[in-house]
Amino acid sequence: MARRLSGRLTYANVIATIALFVSLGGGAYAASGGFGSGGKLRICIARSGAMKAVRSSGRCSRGQQLVSVSQKGTVGPRGATGKAGAQGAPGAAGASALSTLPAGASESGEYALSAGSGGLYAMDGVTFPIPLAAGLPAANVLVLPTGTTSSPNCPGRGQADAGYLCIYETNDLNNIDLTSSGVYTGLFNSQNGTSTVGFIAELVSPSTFSVGSFGTWTVTAA
Repeated sequence: MARRLSGRLTYANVIATIALFVSLGGGAYAASGGFGSGGKLRICIARSGAMKAVRSSGRCSRGQQLVSVSQKGTVGPRGATGKAGAQGAPGAAGASALSTLPAGASESGEYALSAGSGGLYAMDGVTFPIPLAAGLPAANVLVLPTGTTSSPNCPGRGQADAGYLCIYETNDLNNIDLTSSGVYTGLFNSQNGTSTVGFIAELVSPSTFSVGSFGTWTVTAA
């Protein structure tokens, strides 16, 4: 573009006038699809300073100067890296196997039992990652057999009411389900329930076929 388009029409006041045009009317023109390919706005400028926007296919009249204005400028240089933020507050202390499970907190895991035929014992010793403050009585150990997804005090897999152990059986062999009477406080202990550190799950196979029980468990501290 020439530095001076006419006696009083200079490069500086052309740019200023274009900026005013874009701020006042350019938005409406852009909304109507006036920007051409590449985001260019085409403006015809007469010697008098009058301006008219034209579409990409339009032409300026004789004696008018065509000026293209970009809708989007070039990417500027990368800014300087900001200052480091302030140090965050210390997080809460995590649970430890050296402490007991807090009241209302839960922990979960898996179990698996299987044994061949002939009166064999299938056993699995389950250890709580974080021990309980006290073991649970037999009445608070609930086994949901295959096909049962919830029951009172056991609202669903991964959940248990406070003070309960919920065992969710997902599969069994030969329709022999684990029951709460097969959950003991220890390996050589006939007492049903759990200890503070876990429980023993047990199945006994009949003489004619194998047995198995597989699933998950969740316990919530009282």
